Amino acid sequence: METTEASRTGAGLEDMTVGAPRSAREALQSGAISLEALRGVHRMRDGRSALDVLGALASFVAVQLRGAARPRERPRHPLS
Repeated sequence: METTEASRTGAGLEDMTVGAPRSAREALQSGAISLEALRGVHRMRDGRSALDVLGALASFVAVQLRGAARPRERPRHPLS
């Protein structure tokens, strides 16, 4: 029963990140990551951003077309 109790609580975030830098500044100061690597991770990807916007727009249009193709019926009042 004790093992079940222990597995439910799990390890805390503090236990899992012992020794890990808490910020990019700490990582740079400790030498864990180079400035060039950090810049590469932070680089904007314009193509992917454009695809995200187009996907959201296509989803919005699809919902509107679906609604126009099959409009909702008005609910009938129970006393009419």
